[in-house]
Amino acid sequence: MLYETLGQPFIILSIVLVGIFAGLIFELSKLITFLCNKNKIVGQIGYFLSTTISFLLLFIVNLQVNYGRFRIYILIVFSISLFLERATLGKLWTKLLDKWYNKLKEFRLNRNQANGNSEPK
Repeated sequence: MLYETLGQPFIILSIVLVGIFAGLIFELSKLITFLCNKNKIVGQIGYFLSTTISFLLLFIVNLQVNYGRFRIYILIVFSISLFLERATLGKLWTKLLDKWYNKLKEFRLNRNQANGNSEPK
């Protein structure tokens, strides 16, 4: 019984990291959808792939660190860490990428206007 309780902090830390990484996968999917002019089909495929990859990653990590025992606290910790990543780091990451994208677009527009072109290529 004591052996099982000694490994729980490592298990919880691993699942939290998987939840944060899953949130980053969803952010990457959202970025790809944005770069494809918010195409609904690309968005749905990206959302499906993100969900599949996230739960596959959760399953593999749980299999490695917890010997495949799915308990309710695994799902609760994963859900909380995914929600916290999406609510905090996800918004910060999105704002940062939006700022970089606008700077790049502005740079390309200024460069094309200096060359005499009115439309960016």
